[in-house]
Amino acid sequence: MTPATATLQFSRKSQTLEELDKERPKSLEAVREILREATTDVETKLSLIEVSLIGRGVTYADFIRPYVAPIVSLMKSLEIYEIYNKKQIEEIIHQGIETGEAVKESDLPGYHMLKECYHKIKEYLPGAFTAIFLEIEKILENLDKYCRSFSKAEEREFMDTPSHYEMKRQELWKLIRVNLDDIKDMIGRYQEDGVDIKMFGIHARDIGRGCECERLPFLLMFPQTCVNVRNACKGIRQWLKADEEYPSYIKDDIIDMEKKIEHKTREERESQMRSSQLEYKMRHVQQECSVLESELKKLIAREMAFNQDARKLEREINKLELEIGTLEQEKVMSSKGLIKSSQPPEALSRKIHDLKEKHHGLATKHSHVQAKIMLVEKKREMLRESNANASALRSASRKARTDHTNVEHELHTMNERLEELKQIYLYKTSHETPKKIFYGLPLAPKTTVKTTGKKNHDPLNRAVKIVAHYIEKDWMKLYRKLPFHPVRGTEMLEQDLDDIFQKSARNTVKELSHEALAKWRRLHTRATLEELKGALVELKRKDVLEHLEKAHGGSGGAASSRRNKPTIFKPARVAVSLPKIKISGDKSMVVQSI
Repeated sequence: MTPATATLQFSRKSQTLEELDKERPKSLEAVREILREATTDVETKLSLIEVSLIGRGVTYADFIRPYVAPIVSLMKSLEIYEIYNKKQIEEIIHQGIETGEAVKESDLPGYHMLKECYHKIKEYLPGAFTAIFLEIEKILENLDKYCRSFSKAEEREFMDTPSHYEMKRQELWKLIRVNLDDIKDMIGRYQEDGVDIKMFGIHARDIGRGCECERLPFLLMFPQTCVNVRNACKGIRQWLKADEEYPSYIKDDIIDMEKKIEHKTREERESQMRSSQLEYKMRHVQQECSVLESELKKLIAREMAFNQDARKLEREINKLELEIGTLEQEKVMSSKGLIKSSQPPEALSRKIHDLKEKHHGLATKHSHVQAKIMLVEKKREMLRESNANASALRSASRKARTDHTNVEHELHTMNERLEELKQIYLYKTSHETPKKIFYGLPLAPKTTVKTTGKKNHDPLNRAVKIVAHYIEKDWMKLYRKLPFHPVRGTEMLEQDLDDIFQKSARNTVKELSHEALAKWRRLHTRATLEELKGALVELKRKDVLEHLEKAHGGSGGAASSRRNKPTIFKPARVAVSLPKIKISGDKSMVVQSI
């Protein structure tokens, strides 16, 4: 006894190319399988047409060669050098057979062969190939519709795979299109202006040279048509294969991009740290320069007095040294009895001693004055070195800041490209994609719209717009008052303002203020509305605060009033049929007891 099944199993039959326009596909894999089967069907139909035209196991050269000699003999008899269009063949047939004119017995095979070729071309081109052309057109339409790159063909940084695939699919589309258009163009030329062997491809020309039918180019239309159809099918298969491999390459790009972003994030942190360290060193050196300048300014005012004192002391010292020398010489000569001194030896020695004491005091004082003069020179040299160091640090800091900005911009670009690659991968692997394409719905997920809506209702974002509108010329003062985390010094704040001026020099004051507040939000990782209000209070811009309170206080007041409302009991609704009551007089409310 067979067990009873709890549920019925339903199987959806596989779709065909014709049903692809009527019923949405299950997935992109299903679309590729349908198009692959349709391409195989085209190749099968082409093989059947070839078998019915030239026979099984017969080459086009073997098929064409028997026609050449009889038709060429007929052309010699009619003095025709080349047969290249439909009208020419019809005239020959009409002249030789349809009018009943006398035909040489040797020319009859040529007439029959030419007539047979004429009818075969009429039957097969485009007759037998019409269904194939339509099917390839349908395949190409669905390829272009579903097998997409979801990217632009232009070269973009970090987007090599999507760009290359988009360019490849465009090239394949042109290849398939050209092969189909060449067949139609060839048939049109045969029916009007005529065909020439130079119009055919290499394969058909080789057959023509091998069969010596250069003067009968219409015989090469069959092989050329089949080659073009096969080339179109080959292009379709290449497209399908590329589209099948595309998601795996995108996945590899995502993994590679995440590694690059991780490395670039470390590089960005290092560059930010390097920039901050150089900024700190520069500020420290500039502070040293300021201290040295103030000290030097005080010393320079007294430098002239120091020099005058030094020169005066030098003169006094020289005078004392001369006097001491004279007295010592007098003492020596007096002791030897060479001269008679005006003073006793004890008084002379005491005087020399007093002068030496005075000389020592003046020399000490002179050394102190010289030390002060040397201090001024030392301070001046230190200031020169500090200024040179500050200039070098300023250049290094500017370069480090530029490098950090470039790395930051590159990291931002890489993050954007990563999101785009993830979006492409989602489109190529999600079963919702063919559904949205089939119904003409936007491919972007609904969360994108919701996120954008939430951003617009951000209180701080609204406050930034209001402040930027009303702050006017005080926007630079406000930027200096705003708090930052990590903390930014005065020099960095001034550099921020310089950067805003350089990038947006031609913008209006409102745009500049909005740019400054947006920069504050980017640099301050903990920015809040209260901090913005606090900076406005410190700046004494109560008018801007009032505008903020109006914008944010209205919704806050409404919310508080809703919160303060008492809870009212609401009875459950009961459906009751009430009799019709006529209300007269003051139309007072009528209450029906239930």
